[in-house]
Amino acid sequence: MKEKSSKEVIVITFAAVMMVMTVLTGMVSAECEEPETTPGISLCLKDPLEGVTGDTYDTTAYGKVSINGSNYDVYRVVVYVETDKMYIQPVYKPVSARYRKIKSDGHWICKKMHTDWGGYVHVFLIEKSVTVPDTFPEDQEPLFKYIARDEKFLEQKSRGGGVPGFESVFAIVGLLTIAYLLRRRKW
Repeated sequence: MKEKSSKEVIVITFAAVMMVMTVLTGMVSAECEEPETTPGISLCLKDPLEGVTGDTYDTTAYGKVSINGSNYDVYRVVVYVETDKMYIQPVYKPVSARYRKIKSDGHWICKKMHTDWGGYVHVFLIEKSVTVPDTFPEDQEPLFKYIARDEKFLEQKSRGGGVPGFESVFAIVGLLTIAYLLRRRKW
């Protein structure tokens, strides 16, 4: 068997990297956009286990706040999921933990949200002193004072089928195919 040239090694390495990147693109979320106004808030959603059956608490909401000045300590973010009502997120935390702190760079995050039924996810920028309810009617404006809000629609999760990580099977099969062809072929 002949030695592989450096070009062949580069092509094989490039093909393998592209297959791995195909798998990883489903796991890595894009950078969240800046808020459109000041004061403002942006919302992005990451749902790493999409297609899992049963009740799961795996959706993460995150984003960035834009305010005049940089004193984020006097503000909080609250997240609601809209289904038949507006439900504060995360559901099973102490009430005090439902008020999301804003980091010094303006970013915030809310993990372990209950979003199996889909619907809109709403985020509100509020002052630290404001108290919000656990739920309120979805067709009603919030009764609490907020500074800014954003919302995004989230599809209902599949209750059947769908295997998490299934796309990785294609990447593995592709790598095995390349390995087989290289071993079989005399370069």
